[in-house]
Amino acid sequence: MAFIKGLLFGMGLMLAMGPVFFTVVQTSLQRGFKTAAIVATGVMLSDVFYISLAFFGLSQIDSDEFRVFLGLGGGVVMLVYGIVLISKKVEKGRMDLLENGSILKYMAKGWLINFLNPFIPIFWISIVGIAQINYGKDSIENFVFFSGIVVMVYSSDLLKSFLANKLRTIVTPSLILNLNKVLGFVLIAFGIWLFSNALGLHLSQTI
Repeated sequence: MAFIKGLLFGMGLMLAMGPVFFTVVQTSLQRGFKTAAIVATGVMLSDVFYISLAFFGLSQIDSDEFRVFLGLGGGVVMLVYGIVLISKKVEKGRMDLLENGSILKYMAKGWLINFLNPFIPIFWISIVGIAQINYGKDSIENFVFFSGIVVMVYSSDLLKSFLANKLRTIVTPSLILNLNKVLGFVLIAFGIWLFSNALGLHLSQTI
């Protein structure tokens, strides 16, 4: 039953349209399903990391200082990544070729896009609170519940990657270029928003 509840919670996240969604879809269209799946795996590992921190009571991830750190760091990273996407040219050749070292690179890409979003630890802290209300300190029930959430979220990212990959036959280089620009502007806007909010929080602490 806990696993089913976890799946239902995960279904609520399937329609999220944040940076992770656009990154997974863009990667699949440009690099293929396998590469997008690696990005999704990095996102999933980042979620598991935050769940572990929240579950084992590391309150530092719910502190204003940590939010400022994530906001400033995440804002800068997303700004830079957005600018790179807007300015980069579409590469020709085999888009689905994974070269030596690229697996870790794309996994790190998924990890960072998710890890540096300050809403992610807040979200998982709230879910951990809900789980502990329902299951108390029962580690098995909690593990099963969060396994359901992670399985659903990861499966939905893989499904998005698969469906986007199916569109590659009708995707032209100019369309990929435009998609890169859209993702770039989304990341820049999100980065500016993160940075400005983190800076405002930091200034309020110093006053």
